[in-house]
Amino acid sequence: MKKIKLSLLLLCAFSFLANAQVIEIKKNWKLQAQDKIKVSGKELSSQSDVSTWYNATVPQTVMAALVENGVYIDPYFSDNISKIPTAQFEQAWWYVNTFTVDNFDTTNAATLFLDGINYKANIWLNGKLIADSSKTKGVFSTFDYVVTEHITKGKNTIAVQIFPPKAGDFTMGFVDWAPIPPDKNMGIWREVKLEINKKIGIHHSFVNPTFKKSSLDASSLVISTEITNFSNKPQDAVIKGEIDKITFSKKFHLAANETRKIFFNSSEFPQLVINKPKLWWPNGLGEPNMYKLKLTAEIGNQKSDEQIVDFGIRKLEQYFNDKGHRGYKVNNQPILIKGGGWVDALFLENTTAYNTAQVQYTKDMGLNCIRFEGFWGTSPEIYSLCDKYGLLAMVGFSCQWEWHDYIGGKTFNEEEDGFGAVLEKHEMDLVADYFLDMTKWLRNHPSVFAWLGGSDRLHKPELEKRYLEIIKNENPDALYCGAAKSKVSVVTGPTGVKMEGPYDYVPPMYWYTDTLRGGAFGFNTETGPGPQPPVIESMKKMLPRSSWWPIDTTLWNFHSGRHAFKDMERFNKPLFERYGNMYSLEDYCTWSQVQSYELMRPMFEAFVINQPKTTGIVQWMLNSAWPETFWQLYDYYLYPTGAFYGCKKANQNILVAYNYGNQKIYLANESLITYKNLKTDITIYNSESKVIFTKSITSNSDAHSVQELLQITEQKDPHGIYFISLKVTNELKQTLSENFYWISNKKDKMDPNPKNASWIYTPTIENGDLKYLRNLPKSKVNYTFEEVKQVSGTRKKYKVILENTTSNISFFNQITLKNKSNNEWILPVSWSDNYISLLPNEKKEITVEVDAEQVQNKEVFIELKGTNLE
Repeated sequence: MKKIKLSLLLLCAFSFLANAQVIEIKKNWKLQAQDKIKVSGKELSSQSDVSTWYNATVPQTVMAALVENGVYIDPYFSDNISKIPTAQFEQAWWYVNTFTVDNFDTTNAATLFLDGINYKANIWLNGKLIADSSKTKGVFSTFDYVVTEHITKGKNTIAVQIFPPKAGDFTMGFVDWAPIPPDKNMGIWREVKLEINKKIGIHHSFVNPTFKKSSLDASSLVISTEITNFSNKPQDAVIKGEIDKITFSKKFHLAANETRKIFFNSSEFPQLVINKPKLWWPNGLGEPNMYKLKLTAEIGNQKSDEQIVDFGIRKLEQYFNDKGHRGYKVNNQPILIKGGGWVDALFLENTTAYNTAQVQYTKDMGLNCIRFEGFWGTSPEIYSLCDKYGLLAMVGFSCQWEWHDYIGGKTFNEEEDGFGAVLEKHEMDLVADYFLDMTKWLRNHPSVFAWLGGSDRLHKPELEKRYLEIIKNENPDALYCGAAKSKVSVVTGPTGVKMEGPYDYVPPMYWYTDTLRGGAFGFNTETGPGPQPPVIESMKKMLPRSSWWPIDTTLWNFHSGRHAFKDMERFNKPLFERYGNMYSLEDYCTWSQVQSYELMRPMFEAFVINQPKTTGIVQWMLNSAWPETFWQLYDYYLYPTGAFYGCKKANQNILVAYNYGNQKIYLANESLITYKNLKTDITIYNSESKVIFTKSITSNSDAHSVQELLQITEQKDPHGIYFISLKVTNELKQTLSENFYWISNKKDKMDPNPKNASWIYTPTIENGDLKYLRNLPKSKVNYTFEEVKQVSGTRKKYKVILENTTSNISFFNQITLKNKSNNEWILPVSWSDNYISLLPNEKKEITVEVDAEQVQNKEVFIELKGTNLE
């Protein structure tokens, strides 16, 4: 038996084999714990009776399978997860599947692929041990085994004995983001497939677009692939390629059982120069255009194998500004990276629909990036979605390996060594193998733009050198950064990024005034204003009624973060002091959404209007692994939060914004379009909704520019608050941007002593006063709701017209789309705007889109809630 080290590029979501037979060993698995089994792997893989075992679908962790089988009911509710016995997961578990192979004969070659196991495995096939756990180990390693001599036509049985990760293993982890899964995510967590082809196979195909200097007029493609002769005799093969109407081919001679990496480039094949290519652009800058490569292996004019790979053509660059901050360019355009930190669901149970909804949400918020730290998805599907929707992907290993508390079982000096736990040669060998496999796994995705070697720490110089060698050989144009924190590597130099927090509550002014830590300068790779409590519907799903109100700190804290973020006190104290005491769960959820919106929006706005001093900002986090109150722009159930719409408002391509630090108004244009004669209307209202200041400013707005428009004067009010309304229209009187702020006369004051600030947060010593918002004069809003022309065959669109019929501001109105039969939200959902404040007598049109399937045969309606509605 011959083992070939492959990265499963051929099995990625963006790659399909048309001629070879690919059997997805996905359904009809059986699962059982080792202590319940009396027979060996040899017998289990010889079609033993496993009918009484648990059902499983791969990829699936042990815990996810047990939940699906009803062993544990609703583990995410209350503190149920803490009651699941963990001793059962300290032993091995078996996955067994019997599958059918048609048309197999001696001219075929069969290769078994396992994309990911956690953490070690013995693999048996039809009574034979194919690989043992001494070699089949490591959470980010991919495995493939030539099993031609073990496959039979008809029924075949595979048995995989999975051993769990132990303390000190380089596995995945949820750090302080969520509780530790009872099984520590043990299992077959990525895809298993069997490929059957003829004598010659194609694997690892890669398209690397290159450009000459700064011109984007033409791109030269360098195509590489690995071809394998699976036979015991020399073979002559012709490898043919197609990209649209472009064709090329070349003949190769392979020795018996030889694997060779081959190249096609424009010096030999001039047709591989693509003139005026359709470029792949990130969200906000253009369309994410994609191309398709088809490679075919032929022997004697007969097809032996074929691989189809989707790829994009884009030019990536990184630079350092005059302050030493790292920045990025896409297609010669500097781009402010605006993203969120991704995490898979706690039991890694993500589905295609769940992933798609989250990527669509990310685009909908105006973000252009997702940062993947340590959780890279159970298949490449998430990256194909990023390709499709124009979202850049920053990938890297987790700080799980960099601190005693998380990796455990290993002695190392965190501060003196400074490299975390990857220290010994065999450990570096394993992690370098991870890096190699993941590079090959992801390199065709145009969305993947940056690789982080470490998170909180650098890796050792010896390991970094190996990373760079892998990049040189496998993905030459990949952009590498040593860590997500400000560090200086002896191999790769300064990282040029920062990770100094905050991760908990800071008031809106922080992002404009802080000059030492997380404020609006440089590239902040992970940060945020702390908790983002979910809407009331989610709170009721995750907590028992007895814990709703008053706050049950035990259970609420259980659904907070972990360690330094074990409770919400740093969020709740200013919530109560700024917005007033809360009297019910509904009251709390209403005003916590107001505060979440108010806190999230200025973080992104500050980084937008402080360009080019700023180069990147990643909200910690984008999503949640389970139902919780911390670090999320939408919650586990896919309910958008106030933070979601605050983020969306801040990330308009044309942004008019108020600077909480210097009280100025700015106009930012993040598009590639230059606008002439934009009109910006600035109106200030007092607490009684009376206009106390108004001014219109006409200006041009160059592509990728920021300009200061006006210095606002502080407005005193007897009730201590006032409102700022901002609106930008073009020459056709079309609205390009709107914003609405509520300002306290009493200012938030932050601790001026830098010694009292930390990576967690900077203390606030005095909070503003916005309590009068709870006593605003009542408003009345009429609305109409109607379906409009279908967007596409898969989308439905509705229009809502809101009209404030009073002379009072109608503050912070939430619109939800609901199913009339059960009063449940229709989710996921895409609103053009939400949590909307309406000026006196203002009329506004809002649209909402959903997948047509979600509303098929359903009567839908909208519900309107507001803080001062009649």
